[in-house]
Amino acid sequence: MSKLKTRTILEIWKFFLLINKHLKQGKSDPEIFRQILQEFSQTNKITHWRKEVSVGRIDPDASLADAIKICNFHLVSPEINEENVLWQKESGKGAEIYEFDFPYPMTTLQIRKHLLAMKIEEPSILYLLAVSLIYHNVSDLYPLISLGTTWKDKSGNSMSPCFNIIDGRRILFGKKANDHTVWPVGYHFLGIKVEK
Repeated sequence: MSKLKTRTILEIWKFFLLINKHLKQGKSDPEIFRQILQEFSQTNKITHWRKEVSVGRIDPDASLADAIKICNFHLVSPEINEENVLWQKESGKGAEIYEFDFPYPMTTLQIRKHLLAMKIEEPSILYLLAVSLIYHNVSDLYPLISLGTTWKDKSGNSMSPCFNIIDGRRILFGKKANDHTVWPVGYHFLGIKVEK
């Protein structure tokens, strides 16, 4: 069983343990279940790096195509190009990078509100590419999203870049990220705090 599946099962089990605890106390009001969700979300772990060096491995003056080449992807969606994607040339110095996920499905809008509440910015694709360099000896990874870069597909949907590793193959592609797009458990998101 993969680490991701094992983790998901453990998270679901913890959730049911919390429900069981409240039911044993004779509580079954819908408000209690909202309280359980709140308790559960507060236990959610946020991975935090300080990775100026990693971000610095991508030349801020490089083109998007050159930056992608540095990351040694096996497959890159053709829609991720400088015509569609605003390539923000940033040094990344002083940026604290966060990777986080949620124990229940969330919409794009809810995730953005969560980031805003924590005073965390949505990072550009530069940070996603930089973080992908951290995972250079990994055979499988969860999907990792950067909501700070968006473009429109042919149907008018908002898209954001997603990095994943499947069977050792490093993949960069676009995922639908409309305001009401629901992201299942297992997706991870990047956030940054930049020192002024």
